[in-house]
Amino acid sequence: MVSGEFTLLRQVVLVSTVCLLTASAVVFGVMYLESKSNLVYWYSLGLLSIAIGVVSILVEPSIGTPLSWTGRIAQFVGCIFLLNVVYARTSVGTAYGMAEAFRRDKYHINLLFSNMRDGFAYHRMILDDNGKPVDYVFLETMTPLKNLLD
Repeated sequence: MVSGEFTLLRQVVLVSTVCLLTASAVVFGVMYLESKSNLVYWYSLGLLSIAIGVVSILVEPSIGTPLSWTGRIAQFVGCIFLLNVVYARTSVGTAYGMAEAFRRDKYHINLLFSNMRDGFAYHRMILDDNGKPVDYVFLETMTPLKNLLD
């Protein structure tokens, strides 16, 4: 086994890393409690798992110990959680996923569109018997678009 060298700089960097990762995990955990978003949940768990792995690096007596390997596994699992977030985020592009995202985050979307400077309208398409669009109906318009149309 190789003995680790514990310099003051190393310890300060590792303690700072643990504090920042843990604080971020707590913030995202609170966000999860409010939004119930799976993406925020997995992101929070990923950050916390990586923080646990860094703690093991901070306190490990030497490289190759069970504690050292446990820390590496925790970091690996945290990275898997973060990759899960990336995968889920990129797969939201499906029609069902977008509709679900809009339903879950309706408040934030309304806030976004109400503060836009560009015009935006929500339409319903009117289709003929063959399923081809022939007209549309305005269901909702934002103030900037109303100003443009008037």
